[in-house]
Amino acid sequence: MEMFYSQNFDFKPLKRQIPGLIADRVNKDITTVKREIEKGIRTSRSPVTGQPFAPITETTKEVRALRRQNRKSKNKPLLATGRMSKLIRKNAKARGSSFKGTLTMGREYGAYHNIGYTIKNNFTVSGRTRNIKSSSGTVSKVKGKGRFFRVKGKKVPMRVWFGVPSNYKPEVGFRRLLNKMQVALKSGKPIRRTRIGRLVI
Repeated sequence: MEMFYSQNFDFKPLKRQIPGLIADRVNKDITTVKREIEKGIRTSRSPVTGQPFAPITETTKEVRALRRQNRKSKNKPLLATGRMSKLIRKNAKARGSSFKGTLTMGREYGAYHNIGYTIKNNFTVSGRTRNIKSSSGTVSKVKGKGRFFRVKGKKVPMRVWFGVPSNYKPEVGFRRLLNKMQVALKSGKPIRRTRIGRLVI
């Protein structure tokens, strides 16, 4: 009795594509996490806990007014300068056997907001310099009034703005990876009726 072997898949295409598929999986996860963190900052809701951020204090409102930062932030925390929310991503590369991608904070001080902290020093905020035009048409620069803030020892509440989002589902990315691996397996040349031996009874 002749014995034959057949298969409808080929490992060669998968072997070539697997580094790219894994890197793509990592990078899509980074995109998902980054999008949720940015959304959390915009909406003042923690992407990690799902809870609203603690509101800013009256002192913070006054500081932003002096610095003219309240137009963009609109009394929302973590938005005054926009620097902290500029996340830095590094994509995984499809080379070798290490597939490391990273997502880091735009500024190191974001870590203090993530856990809460105590203000160490008082500080002074100067008002913005403005151009004032007189009735004669002369333009002069006038420095705005500054203010000293006695805030040493006061607590800044924890606002968990950075981390793995609560709605992140790793199984979604894993299923996507498996589907692409299956497609790669079937993209090669199938083996049809290859003789592997003869059985004598």
